[in-house]
Amino acid sequence: MTVQVQKYQNRASEHLILEGYRRWSSGIITGDYSHWQDVWNMYAVNLGAREGRIALDALVRFTKTLGLCAACPLKTSPVGCYSLCRDEVLILGLVSGIQHDEKTAITLCLDGLTCPTRCGEVLDAAEILAVTLRAMDKTLLPIPARTIKAILTENISTDTLQ
Repeated sequence: MTVQVQKYQNRASEHLILEGYRRWSSGIITGDYSHWQDVWNMYAVNLGAREGRIALDALVRFTKTLGLCAACPLKTSPVGCYSLCRDEVLILGLVSGIQHDEKTAITLCLDGLTCPTRCGEVLDAAEILAVTLRAMDKTLLPIPARTIKAILTENISTDTLQ
């Protein structure tokens, strides 16, 4: 069965990660820090002020770590876009893999996002984000390792996740 990407993005758990990452990155890239306020508002509305701050801190740590450790500049789709680029699937796959203890998916995502010497740093930051969100009942849907592998090796479309 194929699950449309839109179904993933319409879930609060995936939306917090994906749009949070996009907006935080946009603030860094453009220097328009209103994107950061948008992320805060999204997290506060979805999680409450206290939990939102905790989860946002985990997202920021992950985003900064990933930015420092990426094997090459990571790509992101525009804010609000329903399409996912390869790197966004890997980010969702990494957090989901941690939440569902899918070691193969975790390894594939780390290998696709960062260089081998920096995988530990990215994993540590991703674990904090994944565990924080799971503790707040924001568990992502699983993304099977076979889908992640196909995206990495066969350049398949990221319009569907199965």
